[in-house]
Amino acid sequence: MTNKEILHTDLLDILFEHRNKAYGAYMLRRQYNRRLVTALVMALSVLLAFIFFRAWVSESIANNKRKPGEESSVKLISLPPEKPDTPEEPRPQKKNQFKQVHSTNKIQIVDNNQKTNVPDQKDIAQAIIGTEDIDGNIPGDPNRVIPASDADEKAKNEKDNPAPPVTRGETVMPAFPGGQDALSHFLSNHLITPDDLEPGQKVTVLVKFLISTDGSISACEIVQSGGKLFDKEVIRVIKKMPRWNPGKQNGHPISMYFTQPVTFIGVEE
Repeated sequence: MTNKEILHTDLLDILFEHRNKAYGAYMLRRQYNRRLVTALVMALSVLLAFIFFRAWVSESIANNKRKPGEESSVKLISLPPEKPDTPEEPRPQKKNQFKQVHSTNKIQIVDNNQKTNVPDQKDIAQAIIGTEDIDGNIPGDPNRVIPASDADEKAKNEKDNPAPPVTRGETVMPAFPGGQDALSHFLSNHLITPDDLEPGQKVTVLVKFLISTDGSISACEIVQSGGKLFDKEVIRVIKKMPRWNPGKQNGHPISMYFTQPVTFIGVEE
């Protein structure tokens, strides 16, 4: 390349002189400006399209919004009040009248001229004891009819107040190991008399506690209080007691409550 050609030749041609311009590097550098302009135009186009899309969406949302003065009309329909179902009044049941014989355990003074009818023992055994003679069904008669109301009331009372279980056999009360003397000795050795007890003054605390089937002590409760300090001291010592010999019913251990009075006496100097 002559000096005159160098003055009118592009720098890129000078660099790639005697080199393979068809390889790709030459074409990339030669078309760089055109690709840059194309990329800028495409980027601006995408940006403008995005801006116009956002504006269109905002305008559509604003148009779909309800105007401030517009309100949806709701028509309220008042329904007629429902008539409450009135329960049928129960028919009065005829009360069953039992046979009653005049007899009383109260002592009364009667004039000699007044006639007194003494009922037969057979009639007394087959009737209810009362203050006058009334005819009716014999109590325990299998043919008598019990009104439904009386039967329901009886069943309800039996459910609310169940009959206590029938127990047979000797009941053995719980006992402190060694007997009552050992219990008194234990309390005397472990109880500490509070300082505010005056000489000669007596304070009695009545405590109740539960002796379980294994002889353990629980559920301590003050029945008669002698003061906060005295109650606290009694409960402290009761909880330290060893296991008792539990109470028994029909030869089986049972849980029983035990009430123990504890008396503090002030020592006279």
